[in-house]
Amino acid sequence: MLSSALGSGKAFHALFISSMDADASFSLARRASALCINGSDDEYAVKNDPDYHYLAGEETGVNEIRAIIEELSKAAFEGGMRAIVISNAHAMTREAQNALLKTLEEPPKGVIFLLCGNADGMLSTIISRCALIRLGQADRCEIENELALRGVNAADARLYARISGGSMGRALRLSEENEYREQRERSLNALTALFNGELQSGAAKAIAKGGAAEGLTFMLSFMGDILSANMGGTREIDNIDRQDAVRQCAARFTTRQILCIIDMITKASESLYRASGGEMYPAAALDGLFLSILKELK
Repeated sequence: MLSSALGSGKAFHALFISSMDADASFSLARRASALCINGSDDEYAVKNDPDYHYLAGEETGVNEIRAIIEELSKAAFEGGMRAIVISNAHAMTREAQNALLKTLEEPPKGVIFLLCGNADGMLSTIISRCALIRLGQADRCEIENELALRGVNAADARLYARISGGSMGRALRLSEENEYREQRERSLNALTALFNGELQSGAAKAIAKGGAAEGLTFMLSFMGDILSANMGGTREIDNIDRQDAVRQCAARFTTRQILCIIDMITKASESLYRASGGEMYPAAALDGLFLSILKELK
């Protein structure tokens, strides 16, 4: 559908691609860029094209946005379309988002903006000026097959596909990065320690260092399994390497308590996406979350 819209020239001047899988949204943005610039469906065809511009949201401040805006005042090298891709757009500073907003309100001709990330972390006025595209989750079998093609053994491929939450990128990181697997262990160990009334010293700082958002995602997956088991759900547990812990927690806590903890983790995750310019310290956000969970379970 997107390809058809771009080919007919009817696509909106700005698109926001929302996905749990950063790799998938970035890939689609590059494919769309290639279609706009040279009519190709090859995302790598624009890698060195002078009419393709890329910014990483976590490295983008107001100066970077102003530099791009200045660049857009010039004519396209090939005389056609130009594309601006911003990955993890929610990580841009608030000042950068405001600077971008002014450009989106009066967009230059022949330019398409493709933003990727979490819409909750963006100014609502920016989202209102973008066509929102939501990507679904990858099929579990598709992830397992891809991991198998990369030489991952069947048992590990099954585990990583399940705990990835439908994210091909997350599954690949789990299979390739020992530190990423350790981040999951740190996150779930800290959570289960809280369930036993213990607050692990330095846990919040360690999780924040490895990526607070990812740590919270792993916690939500674990809590989802607990909720399903608590309510007598028949679906298979995603965190199959922690089945015993899931069943124990499901029997120990009330549905209200489980839902309350899920809500706490969700709000902590949203606060990280909404924070900008250093206003939110991940370790502090995690410390607050952990204390709230302890209080709820007393």
